[in-house]
Amino acid sequence: MGYQWDFSGLNPYWGPFLRGIGLTAWLGVASSILGTLVGIPLAFALRAPRLISSPLTVLLDSVRAVPNLVLIFASYYFPYEAVLGVRAPSPFVAALVALVIAQAAYSADLVRSALDGVPAPQLEGLRAMGFTSAEVLRFAVLPSVVRQALPGHVALWIGNLKLASLASVIGVEDVVFVAKVAMAQSFRSLEAWLVVAAAYIAIVLPFTYLLRSLEGSSWIKRK
Repeated sequence: MGYQWDFSGLNPYWGPFLRGIGLTAWLGVASSILGTLVGIPLAFALRAPRLISSPLTVLLDSVRAVPNLVLIFASYYFPYEAVLGVRAPSPFVAALVALVIAQAAYSADLVRSALDGVPAPQLEGLRAMGFTSAEVLRFAVLPSVVRQALPGHVALWIGNLKLASLASVIGVEDVVFVAKVAMAQSFRSLEAWLVVAAAYIAIVLPFTYLLRSLEGSSWIKRK
């Protein structure tokens, strides 16, 4: 006997599903952007003298070793009032902070690697031609770093969008949270998870196509 599909039990939740999808997308996009921005200065710090770079490398490696779920729990349950004297953040902000920290750790390593990959002879040639340090940074370093780091970052952003689903465990009312509530009330688990899958396809697929187009673009392949 085949499975009887019935989405009617989810009818009261279409509005919350739409709001949850928006919250999921906002959490994933915001944490990706902020994490990347935080990771850029960390990348420069990784190229500083060993007194700074060595402990920072250990710290970032440790962050990358910790699952995002643990980071989310740590951010949510941290005793803010006892340690910092401030009110604990909302579940959304706690999840955002955790995802930003995780994204920054990976972004720092990607950007550092891209900085190391800038051809030294090219920089020396520009300086010999009379270019200032600011002009060398603008016309040689930044374009090269962006070309090398951008494809990897798009892949990171896609992963971060999917990892945003973990925020539901601390009460963030994203699409996964709504699905769990709908399942508990309607007893239509498969239908609810199908809606979640469709939501993530709608959110993530454009970034996947962007990644493919970037990887195949002549600008990215140019040395």
